[in-house]
Amino acid sequence: MHKSQGLCIRCGLCCKGAIFNRVDLRENENAHSFERSGFDLLLDEKGYYFLQPCTLHREGRCIVYEAGCPSICRDFQCRLLRRCLRGRIEWDEAAGIAKKANEMLSKIIESSGDTERLQGFVGVVKYVNQNFTSMSFRKNNAQLILEIMYLRKYIERHFWEKLPA
Repeated sequence: MHKSQGLCIRCGLCCKGAIFNRVDLRENENAHSFERSGFDLLLDEKGYYFLQPCTLHREGRCIVYEAGCPSICRDFQCRLLRRCLRGRIEWDEAAGIAKKANEMLSKIIESSGDTERLQGFVGVVKYVNQNFTSMSFRKNNAQLILEIMYLRKYIERHFWEKLPA
């Protein structure tokens, strides 16, 4: 196993909904074959997509990766991975960054309460956004809100591909 694969397996933030809230299929991909593989696809004006967290990411890996996941999933390289591949950061340091981000994510999901209903980080953020105008909500959930903001900044700094590597 290449170090990059090990880093991705240990991390998985792109599949857990911490980096993206949706994944668009490419136009040349057969949506029906992905539905048969277990993806819960939706359709809008942009085309077929599925929401994050991915229901096929279990125990630290994609259960359909070898059988055929969307090409965008196979091709994606976060900023942290690209920096490792270019030799700008050591693999062990990158693994530590990924571990810290996952610990922060787990803490947010656990402290938000009803994890089944909220469906991971995306659901927690949506829940906070829907209730943010309530002063009592902000007061009672100040720590959770700060932890979400801190994780977003951490992800922006280390994982978002739109930032220069």
